[in-house]
Amino acid sequence: MNDGKESPPRTTVKWVYAGIRLGNDGKRRTAWVSDDGRVHQYSTKRAAKFVIGGVHEVIVDDELTMYGTPKYLHKADDDKSAEYWAAQRAAEMAYDLERRKQSDRKDDDFEAAIDHLAELISSVNYPQRPGLMNYVIYRLNQKAWK
Repeated sequence: MNDGKESPPRTTVKWVYAGIRLGNDGKRRTAWVSDDGRVHQYSTKRAAKFVIGGVHEVIVDDELTMYGTPKYLHKADDDKSAEYWAAQRAAEMAYDLERRKQSDRKDDDFEAAIDHLAELISSVNYPQRPGLMNYVIYRLNQKAWK
């Protein structure tokens, strides 16, 4: 059923794949260079493999929405592959750094909780510590297995 809307006309164009870039949201995007030199970014498909610096056949509409999976044709004549590879490597490093920061923040929260718990336990007299630690483990198990 069409719902009265026509699908936009699609065109096949030849764009050069310029590798991965980071979008404003910090997510990976594929970068494609059109004939006029503009870079267009699209959400990545992890399974898709494209040749950096290669000309690919891409199906787009007037709004530059990409359809299907681009098809590799040949190596680009202007060969800016080294530039594209460098930009991709920089994007990969920035993405990896951000992921590590996020992981470190999670670790910091956990370590802060452990430090606080250790401080509480150290304030208890030694003979009572094993009982307190058993109670803490008991309560953690109760919370974890709800």
